[in-house]
Amino acid sequence: MYAQVMKQSPLDTAIAALREEPGFSGTAETPSGRHIVLWESESTARRPNLQFGGRLLNIYRASGRPA
Repeated sequence: MYAQVMKQSPLDTAIAALREEPGFSGTAETPSGRHIVLWESESTARRPNLQFGGRLLNIYRASGRPA
């Protein structure tokens, strides 16, 4: 299991899109309030945003954040 820190609190739409990504295992919140995404493999956790599927990539683009 590998974790990736989210810079912002995830929206419900982002979590729904993450569920469609290969290797996604879940999300969690740390005691300090940071959100993390759990992945099955290190390579999946480290992949660039541009390699995510269409639905999640569209959420990134709509938010104005660079992919």
